[in-house]
Amino acid sequence: MKADGLPKKVKTVKSILGICAKAGRLSSGEDTCIRDIQSGKAYAILLANDVSENTDKLFTNKCEYYGVPLIKVKENKEELGAIIGKSYRSAVSVLDSGFAKAIMDIQGEQGGIR
Repeated sequence: MKADGLPKKVKTVKSILGICAKAGRLSSGEDTCIRDIQSGKAYAILLANDVSENTDKLFTNKCEYYGVPLIKVKENKEELGAIIGKSYRSAVSVLDSGFAKAIMDIQGEQGGIR
């Protein structure tokens, strides 16, 4: 799923995350995302910009070790949670390869969630 091939309405990471959440292909929260990384379920991890240094290091190390792309977004925990219809969320795990690829393509083009 390439970002260029998506309908115009679905060319933002926020909209893709919303669709992904409705499809049940997202999980959120630090512990759940760590389990997703270790079990091989996660295709990408989105990390809020206001996580602690320890959390940042933990996710960086886990993602590097297990080969999962880590996307550090410009949104804080509150905004990241709101995007997926939840309360504060430090991390979001994308559980679908197509959605993850589309998010990474758009992320590379825009440099953040828009």
